[in-house]
Amino acid sequence: MIIDFHSHILPGIDDGAKTWTDFLEISQLAAAAGITHMVCTPHFIYKEVEFKPETYYRLLSEARYKLREQGLNISLISGSEVFYVPKLLFCLKEGLIITINNGNKYLMVEFARFDIPNNVGETITMLKNQGITPIIAHPERNLVFSNEPELLIKLIKRGALSQLNVGSIVGEYGDKIRKTAELFLKSGIIHLLGSDVHSPKNAFRNFNLGMETIERLVGVKMTIELKDINPLKIIKGDMLEPYFIELKYKKSFLKIDPNNIKRNLKELLRGGKDLNGPS
Repeated sequence: MIIDFHSHILPGIDDGAKTWTDFLEISQLAAAAGITHMVCTPHFIYKEVEFKPETYYRLLSEARYKLREQGLNISLISGSEVFYVPKLLFCLKEGLIITINNGNKYLMVEFARFDIPNNVGETITMLKNQGITPIIAHPERNLVFSNEPELLIKLIKRGALSQLNVGSIVGEYGDKIRKTAELFLKSGIIHLLGSDVHSPKNAFRNFNLGMETIERLVGVKMTIELKDINPLKIIKGDMLEPYFIELKYKKSFLKIDPNNIKRNLKELLRGGKDLNGPS
């Protein structure tokens, strides 16, 4: 079993798949890569990129029907990738955003690439007090977390979990992000894996290599937890405890040289369009 915990496969709802043809092409490629479940996590940005829950569930229902029609054995799970804003708790209260499997137990959250607000720790505590665990999307791609892993660790100790893009570990987003992904995996910071697929173009081209690389880095047992056991617990709404974290590098290992900031940012954003927006 391989559970892809982060995908933009539903068509026409965000910057992911554009059409049902795209959806089916992505699904076929996912099945060929051995993926058995996909959590459908379109972007949600309050007042900017929104969708109505009824629109989402209509698309999800049609998507499941089309998979059955094509004989593709992939289970689609509901969810969303919510861009962090101060109104996050308000959005939850008003029922504007989709939690994982509609269980009100887990919520995927994305941060701006160059900014982690000071009140995030308090927000995580408030979410936990409501019985909701935030899952931080692809922290290896965030410059703040990359330069200050201790900040990410503090959020995990507050109760958050984190999800790694499989493509990160094979250099799809640049060498710095690859090194950060390796550090986070080896240190026990990562709990889930995802493709973050947006379109059929080059979809899953390095997915199997990425899974092999992850297995080489952390072993078979941990890889099974990341791709199977942990995500299944979350989908069922069961409790998932973070791992013991031990950073596996000297503190200066990933620090940016200010003289080379432009080069590093270019490498960081390879393939991206928006400096601070969702990805």
